[in-house]
Amino acid sequence: MSILRILLLCGFLVSGNLFAESAPADNDAAPSSSIQELDKGYSIFPMARLGNSLYLKKKRIFTKQDLVIRAILPFNEGVIYYGVDAQEQPQMGWLGKEGIAIAPLEGGFYQLTNGTKRTLLRLAPGGKIQDLLPKSSTPGNLVLSPDGKAAFSHIQEGQQIDEGGKVKYLYTFRVHIVRKDQEKIESLPDKFVTTGSKLRYEWADAKKLEVWQDDGQKQAISVR
Repeated sequence: MSILRILLLCGFLVSGNLFAESAPADNDAAPSSSIQELDKGYSIFPMARLGNSLYLKKKRIFTKQDLVIRAILPFNEGVIYYGVDAQEQPQMGWLGKEGIAIAPLEGGFYQLTNGTKRTLLRLAPGGKIQDLLPKSSTPGNLVLSPDGKAAFSHIQEGQQIDEGGKVKYLYTFRVHIVRKDQEKIESLPDKFVTTGSKLRYEWADAKKLEVWQDDGQKQAISVR
């Protein structure tokens, strides 16, 4: 099923004969500077204007009258969009099949959920929507530092063991650091094995992250 049909079935398209409407890119009256060309045939017109539209191969597929669309990310046979409203409040949303939801987190981050799978998102410093850990379906547990850094973790491995006739689950976590002014994600070298499906950690200060072990002890990690 094509992405346009998916979007139409989900009710995100503006009513009317949209597929017959071409983007103003073909119109000599529309300055090229007002069209924001994106990857994979997408474009936004007009740039930085309330009620602007998203186009795919010069066919309009989405308009939200109270939003300035600024960035999109093709994702899982759909599109993640980012914009701001008339009060400059940021919004991130989803165009595509049902069952996928996006919720805002602290510090300008967003959590996309698709069944049991999770994706962490943000608007990167370069103005693009960034999937913070695209090869994982378990990133989460975002914790902000006093100076705006964020730590998050994912389950790298899980295993089931038999301990005295009782089934026990062990989870191996990796922790990652993202800075608000950098696109690069730093993965800490340590691995943490716990019996819980959520690793517990917190910022002791702007440069030190403390991670709880299964025995209740804390491991301090320096983060510059």
